[in-house]
Amino acid sequence: MIGPVPIKLKKRQRAVFKGLTIHVCPDPEGRLALIVVEGPPGTDEDTFDDTAYEAVQSTLREMTYIADVPLAIAHSFILGVPSGVIRLKFPKPSKEVEFESLNILLKEPLNEELEEAKALYWEALSTSDPFHQFLTLWRIYERITSARQHWRKINKCADKKIVEEKMPNTWVWSDKVGLSFTQVRQHLEKPYRDAIAHADAKRTRPRTSFRASDLKDVAVQISTVRFIARTVIRNFEATLLSGPQKTP
Repeated sequence: MIGPVPIKLKKRQRAVFKGLTIHVCPDPEGRLALIVVEGPPGTDEDTFDDTAYEAVQSTLREMTYIADVPLAIAHSFILGVPSGVIRLKFPKPSKEVEFESLNILLKEPLNEELEEAKALYWEALSTSDPFHQFLTLWRIYERITSARQHWRKINKCADKKIVEEKMPNTWVWSDKVGLSFTQVRQHLEKPYRDAIAHADAKRTRPRTSFRASDLKDVAVQISTVRFIARTVIRNFEATLLSGPQKTP
C-alpha cells in the first residue's frame, strides 16, 4: 500500500463479536493501526484463532466496503496470558540475490504464451493474498499445457522436460510424493481451484477470506502450485530453446 492507512481514528473504539472483546486502536498520528481481540481464560487455541480472525476480518471488511479503501493485514501476533507465549505471523522477506548471478539476457521473446506465464509468475509472487496466488499460479499450468499441445501439433514431436513433472520426495509434500502434476491437479481442482474461482456453490462450497480455515487451507497449497508452475515454465522454455518452431 502506498502512503499511510487511509482510515483516521481519533481514539480507541470497543466492540463485542461472538463474546470476544475487540479494540480498534489508532497510532500516534490518529490513524487505524491495530485491532486487538481479547479471549477469555481457558479458550481453546484453535477455536480462538478462528474466532479472533473472524472478528478482525469482520471489522476490516465492513470498513473496506463502507469506506471503499484497501486495508491489508501487515502482521498478526497472539499473546498467551499468563503463559507469555507469543506467536507471530508476518510476510516472509524475500531472499537477496546478486543481479550478476542471474545471467539475464535481453532478447526477443521466444513465445507469447511463455512470456504470459512468466508475467503470471511475477504477479503471483508479488501478492501476499493466498487466494490470488493460487489462482494465478494455476493459470500458468493451464497456459503452458495449452501452449505445449500447440507446439507438439506443429512440430510433431515430444516436448523437452529437463525437470521431471512429478512431486519430489520432500517432507513438505509428503502426501503428494511421486504424484504426477496431472494427478495433483485432479486432486486440487474441485476443492481448491473451483472453490476459489467460483462463487455459485454449484461445484463446491466457495473458499474465501471470510473463514480462517479457508485462508489456512489455501495458503498450505501455495508451495505445491508454485513448484508446478515454475517447473512447467522451465520445461517449456527448454523446449523452445531446443529447436526452432515451425510455422503452421
